Amino acid sequence: MPNWIALLEDRIKAPIGREFYVGGAGASDDKSGQIAKEPLLKIATALAKCKDGRHDVIWVQDYWANDTFPIVLNKQCVHILGLSTKALSSQWPIMNAGANPCFQIGTPGGSYCEIAGLSMITDADNPCIEVVGTDCRIHLHHLAFGEHGVAQDGILSPGVGFDLNWSTIEYCIFGQFLARDGIKAYGASWTDIRNNIFVQYGGIGVNLDGPASVYLGQIIGNRFYKGSAAIGAAAGWAISILSSREAMIDDNRAMESGVAPQNNPYKDLSGGGVAGATKNGWGANWSGAVTVMPDVS
Repeated sequence: MPNWIALLEDRIKAPIGREFYVGGAGASDDKSGQIAKEPLLKIATALAKCKDGRHDVIWVQDYWANDTFPIVLNKQCVHILGLSTKALSSQWPIMNAGANPCFQIGTPGGSYCEIAGLSMITDADNPCIEVVGTDCRIHLHHLAFGEHGVAQDGILSPGVGFDLNWSTIEYCIFGQFLARDGIKAYGASWTDIRNNIFVQYGGIGVNLDGPASVYLGQIIGNRFYKGSAAIGAAAGWAISILSSREAMIDDNRAMESGVAPQNNPYKDLSGGGVAGATKNGWGANWSGAVTVMPDVS
């Protein structure tokens, strides 16, 4: 016969997860936030109510600039998810952080989290999401960066010790108002960057610019379009890798208005500038209607 008391105790101890609602009509941090009609005003307030490691969910119903930015993601296993509603003027709730990042992801506090269903804008000097720790292990998906307003980069890991490692970035839009790069990462080992769209961004789509940028990562199935700006863009305007090894780069497509790109959209310097000596696995990646190997010079 089952020990029902022991089973109940195990259930209570399990990471059940609580739900909190943010934004929308009558939003106030004086409310509980536990039902959709009694939403909190700020994501940070909901985050403070979350328990580390419990897989709590924060549902964002409507938003603009409710928080003091950046929002520091400092708890593990939290899911921040935007909701599409009739009240919105865009597909997802828009976060306008002004002269700050929308989110800073710290570790180990911000590991194993998920952010989805939001459109983020900042200014020309700040990224939408900034990594401020190592091995952040985050799932970013169905997000828009710089689509409804200006931002510097979509996602930035700025230097030594600030790594986008063990993460998945998929089904995101990196838009036309990005002043610099879509993803600019000093380190992104064991990270999957797949099935994203990069549209008329200012600099490089995926810019892995650290001395050991990628190890055993994947850059697969992304689409890059710079319009006529790609005609004079330097080689590597879609994907640029400074130094890495054993990354898989396959089925990416780069295009520009009307003609095939004049400069190679892919660049890989991991082989020290020697043709055929790159340390990564380059499959069939497209420049216009033809497949190309990366520029190595």
